[in-house]
Amino acid sequence: MKRINYFFLIVLLTIFSACSENKFKIDVSNIDVKLQIQRFDKDLYTLNPKNLITEVPILEEKYPIFFELYTTQVLQIGSTSERDFFFRMQDFLTHPDWSSVYKDVNDRFNDLSKFEQQLILAFKHYKYYYPKKQIPEIYTCMSGFNYAVFTDEKVLGIGLDFYLGKNATFYEMAQFPQYQRYNMEPERMIVDCVQAIALTDFQFNDSVSNLMAQVIHNGKIQYFMHALMPEAHDTLLFGYTPLQLKWASSYESKIWAYMVEQKHLFTDDDLIIRKYIEPAPFTSYFTNNSAPRLGVYVGWCIVQSFMENNSDVTLQDLMAMTDYNYILTMSSYNP
Repeated sequence: MKRINYFFLIVLLTIFSACSENKFKIDVSNIDVKLQIQRFDKDLYTLNPKNLITEVPILEEKYPIFFELYTTQVLQIGSTSERDFFFRMQDFLTHPDWSSVYKDVNDRFNDLSKFEQQLILAFKHYKYYYPKKQIPEIYTCMSGFNYAVFTDEKVLGIGLDFYLGKNATFYEMAQFPQYQRYNMEPERMIVDCVQAIALTDFQFNDSVSNLMAQVIHNGKIQYFMHALMPEAHDTLLFGYTPLQLKWASSYESKIWAYMVEQKHLFTDDDLIIRKYIEPAPFTSYFTNNSAPRLGVYVGWCIVQSFMENNSDVTLQDLMAMTDYNYILTMSSYNP
């Protein structure tokens, strides 16, 4: 009996090891990625608010690509050629609330070397799969609670004021909903950067925008994020609490059955699509303790099934695919 139990234990351990193997854990040590986070936020707050006409052009010259993107698109105070620009910039830099937020930003993120190394590792995986892709210039800023992460061609900007921790007083004052505050932690910063790269590189491309297409497209984005951050836990990559992740995993088959039975899968109703895809406290078609964005979770499961059943398809092949019906059919998805 002891021998049988011992053999059975070995079999179980072997099966568990095979199932838990992460195929995205690859050796990227020989891939060279040169990256430095540029602290635009620090340089901005060293300006003398009383001497902006003289000092702003120097900052603009130092950050020729990022400066106008920041002032026109992020802060939305216009460009330096506009008559009221310097007054608007002065108001922002001297506003007591924003000054308090920046003090917290500077205290918490005085040293970004840890995040820089995490970004380098993610981009090493990026270059492993896409060696010809160019690494964007990375800038940090005070976004005025407008954007967490934003991209524009070769630029990736990070609004550090979005990562002060879910219990930051400023978020309560600004009335951010609790579910959104949960992901306003420093640990989410790199995940959001990777997601921004994925959404920029692989934009939704289908003449028919039904739920099924959106589900699988977002599933591809999640699959790509897992590839670039293989060490990250699913809770972090999905923005779920541990209980939400457990809920999604436990009820995967019921979620899929509901989507099919309610004929939601091929609907183009924007309201239905948003309820499955967009951030929220939970997915409103299910219980209040359900996970949010369950369409994204199911999409990831479908894409996983597709890749497991089509071993000749590479990550690059997958991300280039826009025939979502084909992916669903060939996934043999049956939770």
